[in-house]
Amino acid sequence: MRWMLLIVAVVAGFYGWKHTGERAVAREVARVAVRNPSGFVPVAMPADAPARTVWVFAPQNCPSDAAARADNLARTLQAEGIPVVRASSLSIQITAPDEETKQRLQRLDVVMRGTIPAVLIDGMGKANPSAEEVIREFRRTGG
Repeated sequence: MRWMLLIVAVVAGFYGWKHTGERAVAREVARVAVRNPSGFVPVAMPADAPARTVWVFAPQNCPSDAAARADNLARTLQAEGIPVVRASSLSIQITAPDEETKQRLQRLDVVMRGTIPAVLIDGMGKANPSAEEVIREFRRTGG
């Protein structure tokens, strides 16, 4: 019985520590987002991400409200002449990451776990931004 209690305590401690770390990263993302007028934060980008292109992530061919928001956002951006990639997944390839890269990966995780759609632009990301925020960020980063 003692072993079982010890195992439960260790598992509970691990999950508590893990969630505390996730909350700390989420707080850091919120703190960094406040410094940017459009609320985007520095994130790691997909391996094949072309520059000056907005990536909109949400499930493809899905009837959910979130997927509809992503589709509408992509159409709005395209109508503004902004290059858009609409995707449902991404691939990151990193070898021997430094501390800044690790932080960007952690922020990317927070953005991708946030409300859909997740949007990435030239090393910056945000969960569920408005079209105006995306356009502002695209122009701020050189678009």
